[in-house]
Amino acid sequence: PEVLQRATHLLHSDPAEALTHAFERTDALLKTSATSSDTSGTTAAVVLIHKDVVWTACVGDSRVIIGSWPDDGTPDQVSVQPLTVDQKPNVPSEKSRLIAAGARVTDGGPEEPARVW
Repeated sequence: PEVLQRATHLLHSDPAEALTHAFERTDALLKTSATSSDTSGTTAAVVLIHKDVVWTACVGDSRVIIGSWPDDGTPDQVSVQPLTVDQKPNVPSEKSRLIAAGARVTDGGPEEPARVW
């Protein structure tokens, strides 16, 4: 949150760019931190709402959904809609994209999920 909060100039002029900047800056900070990327991973999902416009950004297999119901309805009439697409390394197109970007992808197994390194 702090990285996005520091980009208030971008939030007002270009919210999509502000989200991109926040994700790239956070990635750079993680690369220089004491956290080992050999044994850890990251996922994040962010929703930015201003008036009647919604921006989303995600990395990894985090998911954002929105639920709503009619003004004259009750919550048991909720309608759910995904706002992001899962970025799972076991999906062939995502695996290809990751490898092309220089990542190493392990397929996992019965007890372990696919992983990105």
